[in-house]
Amino acid sequence: MNGILEKGAESVSGIVTAMRDTPLVLALVLMNVALLVFHWYYTSRVQDRIEKTAGQFFQNQVAQNQQWSVVLADQNKLAEKMMHCILPEDASKLLQIPHRSLQYAPPAPEKPQ
Repeated sequence: MNGILEKGAESVSGIVTAMRDTPLVLALVLMNVALLVFHWYYTSRVQDRIEKTAGQFFQNQVAQNQQWSVVLADQNKLAEKMMHCILPEDASKLLQIPHRSLQYAPPAPEKPQ
C-alpha cells in the first residue's frame, strides 16, 4: 500500500514540477477550468430564465382560454335567447308580406305648370 502512495506522490510531484517549468500550461488549465465554471453558471441561469418565461406563457394561455370560454358561453346564451324572439309562424308571415318600403320606386316626374 505504501508503494502505491509513493508512486502517486511521485507522479503528482512530477506534474507540479512540469507545471512550474511551463507556467503557460498552468495558466491555460486554470483558464479552461474557469471557463467551464462560467459556462455552467451561464447555462443554468439561461435555463432558469427559459423555464420562468415558459411558465408565464402557459399561465397566460390558460387565463386567455378561460376568458374566451366565458365569452363563448355568453354568446351561446345570447344566441339561444334570440332564437326564441321570432316564432317560426311569425317568420313565415313576415316572409310572405311584400315590403313596399324595401322596393325601389323611381321618383315621379314633375308636371310642368
